[in-house]
Amino acid sequence: MWCDILEFRKLTMDISEKLKPATVLKKTGKSIEHWYATIEKFGKNKGHTAIAKHLKTKHQLSDWWAQSLTTRYEFEHDLRKRYERSGKNGLTIVVQKTINASIGVVFKAFTESKQLKKWLSPYLKMTVKPGAKFNFDEVVSGQFLTVKPNKQLQLDLYSKVNKEKSHVVIDFVKKENKKTLVKVTQADLYTEIAVNAQKDFWRSCLESAKKYVE
Repeated sequence: MWCDILEFRKLTMDISEKLKPATVLKKTGKSIEHWYATIEKFGKNKGHTAIAKHLKTKHQLSDWWAQSLTTRYEFEHDLRKRYERSGKNGLTIVVQKTINASIGVVFKAFTESKQLKKWLSPYLKMTVKPGAKFNFDEVVSGQFLTVKPNKQLQLDLYSKVNKEKSHVVIDFVKKENKKTLVKVTQADLYTEIAVNAQKDFWRSCLESAKKYVE
């Protein structure tokens, strides 16, 4: 969300480099112009989720590359209405998944740096503790607010594109038979693209975490 979401290059690589034209060509075998043309042929107005799914299922891109190329296309092309504020109160999304492992094992997978690099991102330099800041990619940064062992993580995510901040709560709930429910709640989203992208992001994240832990 995520062993397969990111393509390996080197652990010290800044994640912001990954969408440079040369990197796209090297990692996907096609130029960024090719992928933009593919998106346009499929239909740029079909929505973020449909486009990313098409790139993944029909063109065998990983989750990460499908999501990243879709998002970059949307930002670089004039789809202004999708990035304008809705005028409503911030929207909230909830994504959850049950993982077949004890709550202690699951919580460590989400909070230990070495494990995060194995399933979340080999490029990400993240220390999970209150006050710790991180840069996930060139458009999103964040900061951990609270860390409650085996119970909850709270963090803020900051969009460098529209200068908006959203709040994320990740709850860990002990279930029967040594299973754990991971529930992600993200609030204060104001755009269609943000809602769709974050839903896909967290679904992919939890699926990768599940595969890694189990």
